[in-house]
Amino acid sequence: MKSLTDNFGYALKNIREPMGYSQEEVFHGIISRTAWNKYENGELTPDMLMFQVLLERLGVADERFEFIIPDALHKFYVWYLNCFDYAEKRNWEKLLVERERFDSLTKVNAGIYYQYRDFIDYIINRRVNNNYEKAYFYIKKAIDYTIKDVDKVVKQRKRLSVFEWHLITNLYDIEYELFADKKERITDKLYKFYKYADRSIEDGFVKHKIVPRLGLNLLRNDRESFDIGERLELEGDILKMLTKFFCIRELPEILKLLIEDEPAFGKKNIYKKQREAVESVFAMAGVSVGFMTEIHITNVKKYIVLSDVLRLRRKEAGLSVESVIADICDVKTYSRAELGKSYPKKTILKNIAERLNLRWLYFKGEIESAEYEDFMLMSECRRLASLREYEKLYKEKEKLKQRLDMRIPLNIQAVEGLEIYTEEISDEEKIKRLWEIFSYTGENSENSIYTREEIEILSNIARFIGIKETYKGIEMLERLFEDVSNKKSVFNVRMSIISKDLAWLYKNVKKLEKSYNLALNEIKAIIIENIADLILNLLDYISTIEEELGNIEEAKKICRDMFYIAELYEKYEDSVMVKEYYEREFDGNVKWY
Repeated sequence: MKSLTDNFGYALKNIREPMGYSQEEVFHGIISRTAWNKYENGELTPDMLMFQVLLERLGVADERFEFIIPDALHKFYVWYLNCFDYAEKRNWEKLLVERERFDSLTKVNAGIYYQYRDFIDYIINRRVNNNYEKAYFYIKKAIDYTIKDVDKVVKQRKRLSVFEWHLITNLYDIEYELFADKKERITDKLYKFYKYADRSIEDGFVKHKIVPRLGLNLLRNDRESFDIGERLELEGDILKMLTKFFCIRELPEILKLLIEDEPAFGKKNIYKKQREAVESVFAMAGVSVGFMTEIHITNVKKYIVLSDVLRLRRKEAGLSVESVIADICDVKTYSRAELGKSYPKKTILKNIAERLNLRWLYFKGEIESAEYEDFMLMSECRRLASLREYEKLYKEKEKLKQRLDMRIPLNIQAVEGLEIYTEEISDEEKIKRLWEIFSYTGENSENSIYTREEIEILSNIARFIGIKETYKGIEMLERLFEDVSNKKSVFNVRMSIISKDLAWLYKNVKKLEKSYNLALNEIKAIIIENIADLILNLLDYISTIEEELGNIEEAKKICRDMFYIAELYEKYEDSVMVKEYYEREFDGNVKWY
């Protein structure tokens, strides 16, 4: 059976054709038809950045795959995320310094690199220099690298990456500022983009990164073109999409608009309470509530870095450099690759991977399948698990199980990992089952590089161990935290599950300061990265700590915030538990709405 793992051409073709996209709808503005055909036929291999852009144009969410990337691309991602971090904090001085580092980066794909650079220059000119004309020049220049005619995108059904959609959103946002006399025309164009994105992007994990921001741009800049009924419908759709996928960054802004437009006092009051709760969490984390169209992290990938993979896999296998490279390449070529100073040629890298017995070399999904629909189904199962909708999860999991080849270890791991949620077994049995599930793909050693799924399994094992043997669970999580954080591919999507469980165990053994700081840092990270699925757990830890320290008013406030946030995300089991706890421990006569 063919699979998408490490198979560039098959992945591109096997995702594109079932979706019904023409080749030109996908490759426009980036590569030629000849190059695309060679990519799909396996005659050429795209660089990793190009491949990721093409996957996004095909509507593939970042969450679906994990990548092994060159050190040069990792450094570029770190540069770009640093720029965004400084912009988010309004630290313009550091942003200007970071911008100057761009020229020192090795360019994996010059055109796409320059597109990101020019977008940063757009932010600098708009927010630092207040030079809107120059900012407009840079946003148009950034777009032109990959989109040759913006006006033809909708008509010709062009596919765009998440970042390209972000550029489009910013283009029209600044046009509203520069061309106030053309507001109706701008709104007409932007609304067409909004409707096109809403109907053409099928994967919800991609759509929620694009459609809400297009809609917010419309509603913030031109409220007059829509009557109150149309505005409420737009605002309701946006809020529903954001909460379904646990977004948080845009919530204060969309709730503000709903408060302005909602005529019913009851609903308006609910929105007010929910907005106050979200703003309170932002303030606690030291993150500005102010909405900036420019600030939107669009490319937090799941990846590990090739130099880490080579070095640690060689050590894990107990091999010397000489035994790895025998009959393949010289010492200098391999050493530079292991140090991250260069990227080996394809044939050399393939031979090295075989000698090191690497399971994958370029990219893989959390399941092994030739059908992209299966990846979407897997993500839906994860979403249902996070909501504790176990009946629906069981049905979707069984559907997934019927579709997958269950002889493949990765698929066994994925499905049995979901079954843990629906099985009524003891904690001891869960630990035993989780170790078995982990063993299908992973090895627990100091030189292992774990996938995100393996990290999650190990963290869950430590959490269950910690229920009875708290310090043993803490020790395991601390080792895992240190091990993962020592790799180059450190970012919150790989660390969040460890941080949550470690904060919980620290709290249980009264290491309150450690627990509080870890939970607070994690809340800040999930706001910035806009993935808030763990926020209630973290707020619960902080509230409990405040209560134990005698800070009752602060504990009460956080507890109330938790109630409104749980209601906002429709996590009603959580909101009921919070409500009952608050009324039992703090105030039985509280009026919630």
